[in-house]
Amino acid sequence: MRRILIAAGLALAGTGAQARTPSVPIQDLIGIQMDVLEICQGTRSDDPRSDEACNASQKVTDLLSKLGYCADKPYHWGRCGRGKLEGAADPL
Repeated sequence: MRRILIAAGLALAGTGAQARTPSVPIQDLIGIQMDVLEICQGTRSDDPRSDEACNASQKVTDLLSKLGYCADKPYHWGRCGRGKLEGAADPL
């Protein structure tokens, strides 16, 4: 758990303001997001790790969105299509 949160933090810090030139490959960010989301959803709500994981998941989701990626249910990530709203994804 701690390694995933550290990796998510490094991914967030590594991109900085240059959203168009990510230093972490998108597939790695998506993998981190999926791992943290799994912890968020699979941990009891009274466990402090649940809040940490859910917050990290939201931050990685926000970063992916800023980089032009969207997810549809069940979290199939891809490039946001032209004219498509967030939540609709084209294949990677």
